Amino acid sequence: MDIGEATKIALKRANMSNAELARKLDTSPQNVTHILKTQNPRIDRVLKLAKVFNMTVDQFIEIR
Repeated sequence: MDIGEATKIALKRANMSNAELARKLDTSPQNVTHILKTQNPRIDRVLKLAKVFNMTVDQFIEIR
């Protein structure tokens, strides 16, 4: 699964908006939109996303 899809699933499960995720990542909502469309973001972004959703990186990238 790509990171964009994993992020979409995690957002839905956390009942979190794109704007709220942007605040937690200290980035813009436009950047969140980019994350949702990407398959292979930078590793530091994956680490931050896993932390925001209170998951290990393995759990995050394997989310279904």
